[in-house]
Amino acid sequence: METVGRSGRVVTVLALSSKMLSGHLIHDAKRRFISFSWLIAVQALGCATAARIGKDVARPAIATDAGEVRVVRYDVFGGSEAEIRLSMNHQRTDALPITGHDAFTRWQVSHRYSLTNSGSSCRPSDLATALSIEMFLPRWVSPRDPADALVDKWSVYLERLREHENGHVEIARRAESAVNAALSKAQPASSCSDLRGQLDSMAAHVVDEFKAREREYDLATDYGAAHGARFP
Repeated sequence: METVGRSGRVVTVLALSSKMLSGHLIHDAKRRFISFSWLIAVQALGCATAARIGKDVARPAIATDAGEVRVVRYDVFGGSEAEIRLSMNHQRTDALPITGHDAFTRWQVSHRYSLTNSGSSCRPSDLATALSIEMFLPRWVSPRDPADALVDKWSVYLERLREHENGHVEIARRAESAVNAALSKAQPASSCSDLRGQLDSMAAHVVDEFKAREREYDLATDYGAAHGARFP
């Protein structure tokens, strides 16, 4: 929670997973400070029908950062196409935050700003946004000396699936840029409470628009199948 007096700072997070709104108001009569803490969580999900890793098929699962993208890998096993598919169906149940998909991308846009109360109006300043992205992918832990054809098929599949998941990453980046642009157009309001509400609503509306674009993207690409992301 951060303090807002005649000049203060508010932090809002637009996240995925669930929608919630919580607020806390504290008044100190001596200092005449008002503290606000607001959290708006907005679902912004990307998914695909199958998953992708790389040719590092024998290493344990790890989480890595690629730019602002955090890649979380989970292990799958098998010495044939059928065995890998059965393993992936089982392993993804605990590894992914959703069901029915082998890969998943989720992202979060946060925005920050300061509010300055001049007595008759409140104006925003120091507007900033930040983006975090997580991509969940499977990793094939292959048996010793797997068939070359199987290795090649898995590698091609992962490449195509990663291509689809990167589409979700691009949508997330555009969402952050759009939130930034929307907030930069904010005008002074009669009160800081009203202005805070306007800024948070503007950001949430933008994220909702890009959530809809993600749904359209998945439908248009058949959740990655149109990119060749099918296994086996």
